[in-house]
Amino acid sequence: MRHLSPYALLAPLAALALAATATAQRPATWQDLAVPGGIDPARLDSRGKIVLYRDGLDLRVFGAQHRRWQSLTAGPNAAYRLMNDCLLVQDGATWTAFSSYTGRFAPLAVSAAAVLVNPASQVNDSILLVVDGNTSHAFSCFTGAWVPRSVSSSTGFAVGRHVALAADGNQLSGFDAFSGQWHDVTVANAPLALDCDGSVGLAFDAQEVHGFSALHRTWQTHALPAGALLARDDDWALFYSGAEMLGYSGIRAGFASLPLGASAVPHRADLFALAATAAGFVAFSAPRGTFTTTGAATTAVTRTGAATAVFSDGALVIGYSAALATSASIQVASAGETVASAVATAVDLGTGLPHVYSSLLGSWYQVPAGVPPQSPLTTSNCVLLAAANGAYAFSARTGAFVPLPGAGLVLVGNDQSAVAAAWDATHLHAFDTRTDTWRSKPRTSAGPPTVQIWRTAMYAIDGATAHGFGTQAGVWDSLSLPEIYANGRANSESSRVVTATHVFAHAAVPGTLPSAQFPEFRRVQPRGADARFTVALAGGGIAVLAGGFFTATATPIAGLGELRISAPLATLLLVAPGGSELATAALALPNDPALAGLELGFQALAVPAAGAAYLDDAVGLYVL
Repeated sequence: MRHLSPYALLAPLAALALAATATAQRPATWQDLAVPGGIDPARLDSRGKIVLYRDGLDLRVFGAQHRRWQSLTAGPNAAYRLMNDCLLVQDGATWTAFSSYTGRFAPLAVSAAAVLVNPASQVNDSILLVVDGNTSHAFSCFTGAWVPRSVSSSTGFAVGRHVALAADGNQLSGFDAFSGQWHDVTVANAPLALDCDGSVGLAFDAQEVHGFSALHRTWQTHALPAGALLARDDDWALFYSGAEMLGYSGIRAGFASLPLGASAVPHRADLFALAATAAGFVAFSAPRGTFTTTGAATTAVTRTGAATAVFSDGALVIGYSAALATSASIQVASAGETVASAVATAVDLGTGLPHVYSSLLGSWYQVPAGVPPQSPLTTSNCVLLAAANGAYAFSARTGAFVPLPGAGLVLVGNDQSAVAAAWDATHLHAFDTRTDTWRSKPRTSAGPPTVQIWRTAMYAIDGATAHGFGTQAGVWDSLSLPEIYANGRANSESSRVVTATHVFAHAAVPGTLPSAQFPEFRRVQPRGADARFTVALAGGGIAVLAGGFFTATATPIAGLGELRISAPLATLLLVAPGGSELATAALALPNDPALAGLELGFQALAVPAAGAAYLDDAVGLYVL
């Protein structure tokens, strides 16, 4: 790694770009699948980063980062399991996995005894775990490879979102999706039970619990509280009894204890737990790995998002931040509250005016003067407010209210998704929460657009044009439709738009993609762990990844595109291995508490083997 200026970063490779073409172009985010015989909706499916269509014996699959349709011939009786980041096609003696990152199919020869360990109810996993006789096979969407491992008939297994466990006597093994590797430990007693979810794997007996963090790839052991019950969610586990509590954080890869009993854990979210105690609600924060007294009584009206809670109790409203493990209160009698992943609101019963809370900053904010009484629209990390001369977007990252001038604005969003949008007679607007900037696109029709939003993806049908937007990339991409729009679906990180004879898949993620998604989505980046990046490169190639800070104003670089990173702190050379179209990097972050809450920007100069060099989308990395 070296410290370089932006121009020093680009200079060594700029000549390659200009030699190939006068204008570089990143791979298109919209990709067309033409089906001349007509689209059968029953053969179409999508989830997360994947869109698929069964066309006779051909299974056509689109992966959002790879940004191309791929084809697999599958028998008429083949079954498939579709998850957010990977796909498994079970076709007789061959089971084939597909990774949305690598864009490749990975076949696995199996016997009639092969079993998929993943429960049928789990559809968000990044791991596939197959047991076939005395061999287990683990597949990670991030690496795109099967990892075989010898097992015995007595080996027990569990698999969750990004973690899998195997236990054979005193030998415990944890598999993390991010590196695609198993990590072993020998324990004193054979575990009685295994439990996996999110980034956390648990193995416990009557006396001890062993916690595995897929983010840190480490095991920790702690004595169990006597008579404890277990509550858990994505990145944490909480053992509680009437006398004490023991929490485990996969983000911090460690245990924390509190000599205070709990009667129940009535509220659970991705990044925290709320335990009912004699001292009111006590929170366990996964990002901090600590217990905090919230100041809220257990009788308070309580609402939770992934990293935020809001309590309303008479004339007091309290906001809790899992990212900071702090609480902040305002003296307001609330007429109603909303909460999402990183924001919350409370409407003053007397004035009708909303108050806005950011859990990334741990503070409440008053709305700008002139904002009328209203119930605001809350998205994952933004609050949209109507105003007399337009609208405001409240940024959870900075606490700023960013104006959007306009007349007749229609605000669009939901509390389960990161996309905050609006439209009027002349433009479509999307708020880039990473840079506090409204990104606007001219309208192409006079009628109301059709808009769908889910998680980080949005598409808008405006007459004969389809527009796609993803919050992790922060850019609009448009497509002229050859036929009338029939239907579509926004997934968490991709969208599909269907006409009579075409399926158009949109990649809502950038070509340079960190494994972490927070605060736009669920996966987090802890300090003291590797920050992992992948860069899609058509036909293979190399990339230079620069890390620094976002700038709202782009710097045009002739022949390459726009540079959106200022003050680069480090650069890293990435090389796609032979035969691969994906370059990867693991950047070790120090375990420094000062990094908590820091957001870095990363952007790659991509030099694919096929085509010209270009500056890829800039992406954010929020460190917890």
